[in-house]
Amino acid sequence: MSRDGGFSLLETLVGLTLIALVATLLAETLGAGIFASSRAGRTAEAMSAARSVLAELGVSRPLHSGELTGDLDGGGEWTATVTERGGTDSFISYDIALAVRLGGAEIALDAVRTLPVGVKR
Repeated sequence: MSRDGGFSLLETLVGLTLIALVATLLAETLGAGIFASSRAGRTAEAMSAARSVLAELGVSRPLHSGELTGDLDGGGEWTATVTERGGTDSFISYDIALAVRLGGAEIALDAVRTLPVGVKR
């Protein structure tokens, strides 16, 4: 038997198997990258919404001790637990624990807000 410079059936099958394995690994890696990118986008959107809510508390939304809740554009929701921290004759401080749920992502932020006494905010 002589070889005429071609590949045997076994060599062809081994080559195709290796190509299939590499293609499978590449597809899994790309899928994981797309999932991570999507998750990062949802987390960034939730963080932006959390910062917006935090900026509104005590400014356009009244701030008082207790639990505050609200809905976000896009179907999310937020909950803020506000605790009076104390203050002076002129100012009062509040601890704010904010949780935001939006698009499958959940963000928690803590802040301290100081407001003038007697101002209804």
